[in-house]
Amino acid sequence: MFRNQQQLDMKKIMLLTIVLTMAIPAKAQETVYIYMQYRQVDPSQSAEFERREIEYWSKVAKAAMDKGDMLGWVLAKRMDQGGNHNYVFANVFSSIEDFDENIWTSDVMEALPVSVEEASTEGMSSTVGDMIVRSEAYWFNGGNKYWVWNYGQPDDVQGFIDENKTLWGPWFKRHSQEGNIPTKSWELYRVLAPATSKHATVLTIDGFDTYSDAIQHCGGVLLPNDLDGWEDVVNSSKMDEIMPEGFGARVVYQRIHSVYAD
Repeated sequence: MFRNQQQLDMKKIMLLTIVLTMAIPAKAQETVYIYMQYRQVDPSQSAEFERREIEYWSKVAKAAMDKGDMLGWVLAKRMDQGGNHNYVFANVFSSIEDFDENIWTSDVMEALPVSVEEASTEGMSSTVGDMIVRSEAYWFNGGNKYWVWNYGQPDDVQGFIDENKTLWGPWFKRHSQEGNIPTKSWELYRVLAPATSKHATVLTIDGFDTYSDAIQHCGGVLLPNDLDGWEDVVNSSKMDEIMPEGFGARVVYQRIHSVYAD
């Protein structure tokens, strides 16, 4: 479900086309905070897990949104069989202070259409990790069903964020709007927690309408090096110094269900 089954909250975004991505709206460039929870679900119980989350727990999340306590709730499925998880949740909030409150109050839980025991997914899944991120920039250009999540540990986190805001993000946005590339959304996040040598410190998310486009983008096949302005971007980039090792992992997810505040 969401971090409640751990007591965490978040708040509203706008209209994403998700986060994931992982999960942002289509309003102005306002900062949001997202709690991401990674789950490992028994593959034989995946269909039932998704059904309970969609039919039961998303309604509880929507009740929290109706109270103004949360902005969005997203469930996404990992498309490959690697790693330690096969699902990820994203709970979206408008303020870091939202994490100080328990939003899963008794009145919100009344939205659950069945008993907690009947709705529970605890027996068929285990939480294997979580992450809290803050949005730095994002844009959307239509709907998206698949995402490529790019996890990185740049030597210069602020330099990575600044260059993506001013150089890479705008270039991809222009060519997306012109229909030159299949990218439908782009999101840039700073990882706030956990902060260890083994965890990513930045995350970018690229959205696509089709699985095939997401796969090709993940593998670098869609690298648009023949489009207008590409050479200028590459020549201006300091990414070889900022993050010389490149992204540590690139993972494709499918958006299974998402709910947003009205």
